[in-house]
Amino acid sequence: MFWKILELAARIIYARRIRHATWVGDAAKLAGEGDFDGALDKLADMEKKLHPRVRSLHALTRGRILDQIGRTKEAEHEILRAAKLDPSNMRAHLDLAMMCGRRFLFDNARSRLLKLAEEAEPEIREEAKRHLALMDRIASGSMAKELKKRALSMARHPMGPDGETPGLPADLAIVDEWISASGDAAREHADDIALLLGETWVCQGGRWRISLSLKHSLVVLRNGNEISPFQTVKKRLTEPDTTIARCVEYFER
Repeated sequence: MFWKILELAARIIYARRIRHATWVGDAAKLAGEGDFDGALDKLADMEKKLHPRVRSLHALTRGRILDQIGRTKEAEHEILRAAKLDPSNMRAHLDLAMMCGRRFLFDNARSRLLKLAEEAEPEIREEAKRHLALMDRIASGSMAKELKKRALSMARHPMGPDGETPGLPADLAIVDEWISASGDAAREHADDIALLLGETWVCQGGRWRISLSLKHSLVVLRNGNEISPFQTVKKRLTEPDTTIARCVEYFER
């Protein structure tokens, strides 16, 4: 959805510089199709040719692509540059708020979101309000209860060959066997598997550290180490010969 919005913005908001805006829109389209390298190459080729008013959109597009492929620091730099190049680019300011929130910098994120909720155009304003409401749910503890409810539902999901359920704390051998055997079904439930793992670690003395971006949320283990349930599940799904326990060892720090 983001790439469609960005492509549309490139062709409408900057219509007076339509040729340059179209270039950025084309790069956004490539990213939306999963061709991140092609999109970055296209953005690099056009950078020196851009009209000044389009440079903010260019930086925002590049920042979002870098973020998608895990180059987080570069992404933050580009999105900050987008906001500085065009202070009226509310989408860039919203992305900055979200980046702060997912890194648990909630005071910074809240101040940015409050400003957007008052000053931005209607669509961005509503998004900012939704994120503020989410921050309130995190702070009150209600979000942690919602995650536990989803984990409990997954704990009752039949996974074993005879319909065995993993339970909570989860029997990881059952979960591993189901992931190996079910393929696409496991991928469709990836987030709920991650929540099941997170709640399993909470049952063993850990605690949730919930981010404004759920997939960046962590569990702080009893020994003080932090582990990402979502990264653990992602690695397990992409490496069929491994186990959840080995993935935990890889990410634990």
